[in-house]
Amino acid sequence: MEINNNNTTSTLKISKVNNEEKNDEIIQDISDEVWNLCHIPEVILPGIDDEIKSFIGTANWDGTAKIWNIITNELYANLTDHFGRVNCIIPIPKYFFPDAIIATGGNDKTIKFWNIQTKTCIKSIEHHTSYVGCLVHLSQYDNKNFSEIIASGSFDHTVRIINFVTGELISTLNHANTVLCILYLPDIVESKSIIATGGWEYNVQIWDVKSKNKIFSFPQLNQSFIPSLIHLSDYVVSGKNDIIVSSCNGGTLNAWSVSKKEEVFSLKTHTSNCLIYMKGFDKNNSDIFASVGSTNKVYEIFIWKASTEQKIANFKLNTVSVYYSIIYLKVDDQDILITGNAKGNLEILKLKQLESDK
Repeated sequence: MEINNNNTTSTLKISKVNNEEKNDEIIQDISDEVWNLCHIPEVILPGIDDEIKSFIGTANWDGTAKIWNIITNELYANLTDHFGRVNCIIPIPKYFFPDAIIATGGNDKTIKFWNIQTKTCIKSIEHHTSYVGCLVHLSQYDNKNFSEIIASGSFDHTVRIINFVTGELISTLNHANTVLCILYLPDIVESKSIIATGGWEYNVQIWDVKSKNKIFSFPQLNQSFIPSLIHLSDYVVSGKNDIIVSSCNGGTLNAWSVSKKEEVFSLKTHTSNCLIYMKGFDKNNSDIFASVGSTNKVYEIFIWKASTEQKIANFKLNTVSVYYSIIYLKVDDQDILITGNAKGNLEILKLKQLESDK
């Protein structure tokens, strides 16, 4: 597939703020394993007028979800109502609740909702028959500005569509194996009802949640499971912003055009555990994303530019461990990547651009 895009920058170079080998900030021993991360915007605490934009949440295999201020590296909340591992964590828009809320899913088969200010569980929903592995908020579902619908993926081989305000199970999308990741694609059809799923079926499946139909599947990828999917939502190719990227444990990244139902490119890389779209990183480059993984037990973050199909930066990580999650956020104009790993650590990389040819 030929790529015609609106990215005009020919050179983009990225470095850590301090480019020494061991400069990265590490929050150590926060749990047994950090399995998932999320950024929590719009947190307002008692006595503080401004929103705090530097909070992140971690889903941990010691049975906790934790809330951190990554500017101070301080623990704000330790949430402990799950029984067994916590596998996923997402923020819920404040439109539905007066305070900041997160949702978590775990091995106890439940999805729990937490008030960040009071540090308490306010709701628990159980519709799965096995572990809850992933969550996504269908933020614009049915053309609403603020949808109350989430999708949850599970080891019971299903995706459940749930109204998190009422707790009602709306529908079930059956899969042949464990679902490890769900990606919401609101710009594909007018009803804003399309999702992509990946997992142990070794392919990427595109579903219409409203009709409950699987539209099509992208082909199997080297018989390798798919742990992560991202949507390059601001990246326009041939007039459409429909490019998604999947990782697999077989050492490739695959980009797909949802509208054309075809592969855009395949990149040989490390064994990739997870991906993140670096949306807003550079105004002239809407196609930057990062992967974290390993080659011969060397653990690194690679930063990629989709339009050139090239790796533009790589950073060696300090902990010799499997990295399960990565997030990107911008705090006070500082670009930050945060990873979580099997040693129970968070590693924080602050980035800067060295050169950008306009």
